[in-house]
Amino acid sequence: MMRALRDIVLVAFMVAIASCSPAPVRNEAGSSSPERSSSSSPSVAKKTFDLGDAETSLKLEAKVGAASANPSVKVDETLDYRQKLVMTTVDVTPPAPKEFWVTFILQSSSAFKEAPVVVRGKVFRNDSEVGAFAAVLGADATKKPFEQNVDALAGLSTAPNTMLVHAEAEVILLPEGTDPATVDPKAVKATPDTTGSVLSNPMRVNFGGAGA
Repeated sequence: MMRALRDIVLVAFMVAIASCSPAPVRNEAGSSSPERSSSSSPSVAKKTFDLGDAETSLKLEAKVGAASANPSVKVDETLDYRQKLVMTTVDVTPPAPKEFWVTFILQSSSAFKEAPVVVRGKVFRNDSEVGAFAAVLGADATKKPFEQNVDALAGLSTAPNTMLVHAEAEVILLPEGTDPATVDPKAVKATPDTTGSVLSNPMRVNFGGAGA
């Protein structure tokens, strides 16, 4: 009895589905084909690339520069669960160097085809500005990472016991259709609604008690 009832319900369900199907129409050859709607499906609006997209596309990393990488420099990098560099600790065996170069690498996971982006940053040793950089990112942003080398000991006669180095940059989304080749990143005027930010990982550099 239960099986028969189940079959009846199933048949009723299939009939209901069939009744909702469009009636077939005859083409010129006489064959049947489903009736087509005369109205076209609504188009999906194209998502506009905005400032938030630009910010999340960018990654700014502080790395020990090639000029300062040697056996006396021990580097420990901390990554988060997304494999993003969040902290670098560097221990330098005495004697402390006269210069300590840090390379800031700016990478993008998006190509800025419609609207280029300007990234303008400052490099700090503790609270003192020791360098700056500016870049224009366009359609080839994913292919050409931007790099800037900065001497983190600039302006000092001797190295301190320890120092914290990092970069802070503003991200400026330019109007659509702007030609990146015509943009001077140092001269671009930023407005609050088109300006975001990106930070590098902090780099703690210890000089083994060799400071003045």
